[in-house]
Amino acid sequence: MGGPLRTGCLMTMRRLLIALTCTALLGGVVAFQTGAVALVETQGNSMGPRISAGDLVIVRASSSYRVGDVVAYTSADLDQTVLHRLVAVDDGRYTLRGDHNEFDDPEQPTTAQLIGTELVHIPSGGIWLDRLTAPTSLGILALGLLAAGGTAAGTTRRRRKRAMSQHAAPTRSPRWATGWAPRLRATVSIAAAAGALGLLLGAVGWTRPSTTAQNPSDQPAATMTFSYHAQVPPSPAYDGTRVTAPDPIFRKLTDQVVLHYAYRGDLKTMRLTAELSTTSGWHSTIALQRPVTINDTDDTGRVRLNLEQLDARAQAAANTIGIPAAQVDLTVAATITATDGHTFTPRLAFTLTPTQLTLPGGPPALTVHDTTPTNDPTRVQNTLAIVGHQVPVTTLRTTSTALALSGLLLLCLAGPALARKATNEDAAISRRYATILLPIEPVTSPPGRAVIDVTDFPALARLAERYGQLVMHWTRSNVETYIVHDDGITYRYRTGTRPAQTTPAAPGAGPTQPVDQRSETPA
Repeated sequence: MGGPLRTGCLMTMRRLLIALTCTALLGGVVAFQTGAVALVETQGNSMGPRISAGDLVIVRASSSYRVGDVVAYTSADLDQTVLHRLVAVDDGRYTLRGDHNEFDDPEQPTTAQLIGTELVHIPSGGIWLDRLTAPTSLGILALGLLAAGGTAAGTTRRRRKRAMSQHAAPTRSPRWATGWAPRLRATVSIAAAAGALGLLLGAVGWTRPSTTAQNPSDQPAATMTFSYHAQVPPSPAYDGTRVTAPDPIFRKLTDQVVLHYAYRGDLKTMRLTAELSTTSGWHSTIALQRPVTINDTDDTGRVRLNLEQLDARAQAAANTIGIPAAQVDLTVAATITATDGHTFTPRLAFTLTPTQLTLPGGPPALTVHDTTPTNDPTRVQNTLAIVGHQVPVTTLRTTSTALALSGLLLLCLAGPALARKATNEDAAISRRYATILLPIEPVTSPPGRAVIDVTDFPALARLAERYGQLVMHWTRSNVETYIVHDDGITYRYRTGTRPAQTTPAAPGAGPTQPVDQRSETPA
């Protein structure tokens, strides 16, 4: 039983690999037909040493292009496709340069002229593509397809004719899943689908960098927006019980103020402090929260300001130096450090007196913009447009890995069932020889026809191939019977039985039936 087990497992894995490959190829064909990707065969070494002449680069159309991307565009001057690196963007015009060149391209193409950014780089892929698409190769392939098509068509017609003459019953299960339980077929199908989808997402996610360089002109300006509120008891001082910016906070009603902040900008670390100072020159800095690391481009939070404690700190210093502090300048400062080392420090200033907390000056500037110029490009999270949504490359990588592992786990769970099926002779025959099996209703042997039992099914399969016939089979009393008809002789194999001995015929008499201990009398 070792042979069928190994053969069944190998056939199963091969069909799974074929299914995954076909799914990946189908995805590639759809992408090429929709214009999502294109092939660029490189000529020359302007992108050396990484990309050489004869390489093949698959490019993908994008909704936006950034400095540092390797971009293919249609050159009007050269009347051909050029693959160079994007080095600058100015008013909708793109400046490109080859990695091996010391000068920029004379053309500055527009977005309409750009074909796409590098997705996959295949060294020497263009050379092999030329060989496969050469007239000689295509001619050999066409002849092979015609020969195979003619042979397959003839064989199909012969099989169809025999099947109709024997009133064959069609099989309802896929050939690769013949004899499998419905739950096992569903498990293997889901595993194959998960693995194929994981391979497709992985081919996209793992061939692109997780971050990309962003041109300073394309970088959004960092902003910090402050606000505050305080809860007060009902009184004639306010219309309600909640005070919000920019109204003053009257300390006779409350000394507790909640300060809100909303930051938008680059990846960063943030530290929030309160700076106190008086007209005497005294000043002090108090930490409002511990430094935090923020891993996205938006962050919101809040801190609580205890006005009584802040005022007490200033008055204690005034008593020490002997200079009264009738007014305290309170400034909330956020120190934000970007990944490139750039620092942004937005501030919100208050005036604190024994009676109130107010915003000094004219209209309050609750939103602070970072106006510091920067010339260095920064690294931002790389994303791909999928079904109208920008999906981070890291998410694609995680999803592809999870799908691939899920498919592998399902296959591992289905492994014992597959092994049990492979040890069953009937199931092994159904999987290996599905293309030559023809299920029919049980039949009896006509009078005068000899029935010869063969020792194993491969021998019966060789006889069917020799005579150009299908192997007909049926099930009765949990016994599978397989037969091949020849002129005057029926060759038969039954699973789990030994061949019966054929009784010699009497002189002048026709062939006799073999001795069979079963109660049934099929062919």
